[in-house]
Amino acid sequence: MSVGIMLTPIIGVMDWKYAQEHINWGTLVVFAAGISLGKFLLDTGAATWLSEATFGAIGLASMPIIATIALVSLFNILIHLGFYSRRCIQAPPRSNSGAAWRLQMRRWTDREGEEIPDG
Repeated sequence: MSVGIMLTPIIGVMDWKYAQEHINWGTLVVFAAGISLGKFLLDTGAATWLSEATFGAIGLASMPIIATIALVSLFNILIHLGFYSRRCIQAPPRSNSGAAWRLQMRRWTDREGEEIPDG
C-alpha cells in the first residue's frame, strides 16, 4: 500500500520506472503467496486440523499455555540455530575443495602434464 501511495502523481516520491528497477518484487510475491495460502488454510479449516494434529500428537494440547509457548519458542530457536550452523560448517570445506582437487591432480601428473604411471 505504501508503494502505491508513493507512486501517485500527486505525491511524486517515485515513478513507475524507478520502482521497477529498485523494488525487490520477489519478496512481495512471496509475502502475497504466504498470505493467500494462510487465508486458504483458515477458510477451509485445514489450519485448525493441522494445529490439532501437530500439537495433539506431541501432547502440547494438555499442557499449560506458558509451557506450550515455551516449547514452541525453543523449537523455533533450535531450528534457526540449526540452519545457520549448517551453513557455517559447510562453507570451509566447500571453499577448500578446489585447492584439494588441484593438489591431488599435481600428484597424478608430472611437470609437463604427462600422467605418471601407478606403482
